[in-house]
Amino acid sequence: GWVQDTTHNFKMSSGKKTPEYEALRSNLHDICSSLSSRHSTITPLANDLCGTKLIAEATKDAVTSLRSTPPYELASQLMSSVQISVQYDIKKFYVLAQKLHLHGNTEVAIKLLEECERRGGRKKDETLQLVNEDAPIDLSSHEVLKQEPNLRLFVKFVANRLEDKWREVGILLGVPRNDLDKLKKEFKDDQSRCFWEIFEMWRRHCKVPFTWESLLKELDSPVVGETRIVTMIKKDIIRELENNETVYKNLV
Repeated sequence: GWVQDTTHNFKMSSGKKTPEYEALRSNLHDICSSLSSRHSTITPLANDLCGTKLIAEATKDAVTSLRSTPPYELASQLMSSVQISVQYDIKKFYVLAQKLHLHGNTEVAIKLLEECERRGGRKKDETLQLVNEDAPIDLSSHEVLKQEPNLRLFVKFVANRLEDKWREVGILLGVPRNDLDKLKKEFKDDQSRCFWEIFEMWRRHCKVPFTWESLLKELDSPVVGETRIVTMIKKDIIRELENNETVYKNLV
């Protein structure tokens, strides 16, 4: 794997020298610097990478629980795990680039792809359509979004990616502000628990209709202010629901 010395230099201890692997190796410091300068994106990125099987659950838990650790060290720990995945599956390199872009680290994502292409890898424009990724999605054209949400997918796709936006999501779903104040007082930094409580309040008695479509429409609000992340949430929820529907029809 990769090891880091005291001067923040990354060294290769073993591994395949593919264009993807080498591009990642040569840009690890830049990636960690980018993440540490946008330290609020590290936890959502870790959650996202875990959701796509790029890092292990244990790595995600370690990175997201060490709140007093300097951001660069958290980013280094995260990327040390990522490079192992890329070592054994170069497709994970392109997933990483996409997720870095999604979480606001577009400059370093493009640099990764350009470096990979320069080393003989796939052409940048063939691997990631950064410009078109944020195109609007017609929610009304997806019947599966009429379904009632379930907590598992809500946590996987919404809570894990909008971790520090639980209050904003609660407001958009119609949770009274005094209830949100109580959640903050009772659960403090336990954002996952706050999201769980918000989901239950929305399900039981809020005015916003309890459907995926309603939720995704509300997340488009400037109150959340995470256009790229919300776009990916929409795509992943639609893909998951439609896949589940296909499986069900095949069983019947």
